[in-house]
Amino acid sequence: MSAKSLMTEDDRAWNNFVMLSDESNKNEIYRSAAIANLYMGGANSGGINSFLTSTPHLSGHEVLTALADIGADIAAKHLTDILQKLGEPLARSTAEDRWNLLDRCWCDELEDLDVLSQEADSDLMASLWRHVISHKAYYNALGDTH
Repeated sequence: MSAKSLMTEDDRAWNNFVMLSDESNKNEIYRSAAIANLYMGGANSGGINSFLTSTPHLSGHEVLTALADIGADIAAKHLTDILQKLGEPLARSTAEDRWNLLDRCWCDELEDLDVLSQEADSDLMASLWRHVISHKAYYNALGDTH
């Protein structure tokens, strides 16, 4: 019996979401979920500064919108606090321009916010789970194409 056959439909949908979701998806809700997934992974592995540095193709507004779209309000508030403290808009940019902006604007006060709070992380995870379960057929089918 393979590991794939031991997974529930919910588990398979979640795995496909995590591994195959794409922030270039044309469907707004799937794109938002993919951005939120990218945010969760980046924020939890290297911190929010690292996520923002490594995603210059996304504006701060796009990430906030994605978090709001999936209902991750606590995580969105956390990111809003960071973006406001930066003092400059975080537009789409080149990697070099993003690096320079964060190097210039990231202050000591932001170090305490660089990690998702437990509440923001739980909120984001629960919101993504609800999204995946409500779109289970889409994410299960996504795995069939790969």
